[in-house]
Amino acid sequence: MSQKVKEGTKVSVHYIGKLDNGSEFDNSYTRNMPLDFEVGKKQMIPGFESAVINREVGEKFKVKIPTDQAYGVYTESKIQEVPKEQLNLPDDVEIGIQIQGTTPEGQQFLCVLKEVKDNVAYLDLNHPLAGQDLNFDIEILSANE
Repeated sequence: MSQKVKEGTKVSVHYIGKLDNGSEFDNSYTRNMPLDFEVGKKQMIPGFESAVINREVGEKFKVKIPTDQAYGVYTESKIQEVPKEQLNLPDDVEIGIQIQGTTPEGQQFLCVLKEVKDNVAYLDLNHPLAGQDLNFDIEILSANE
């Protein structure tokens, strides 16, 4: 009898993530690096966690995860104005680049440089996949309690 994945199970999965237009945004097979996480610890987006529950080792399946169960909706309120000199940006900086930042609490985050006007930089703190439904091909490699 195969073990079913449940809350508290440590799972290892391979996956391919695609957008609705078919473009691939992530693939653990090409990196040859399965993803390991414990179900119920909120280490993954909610829709990914719930997709593996009650699945069995060796099972391969497809799942569509709606925006609200993925990275949430894109919101303009997550665009922040920051004095340009705080970022040490060169004058010829490329709009659209990802910048790694650190919160006052020391937590690291990624954002995208949306615009630079005068002495102000506009940083987009939305997750790059915010506002999108995500499609995954998932393979359960192992499951241990």
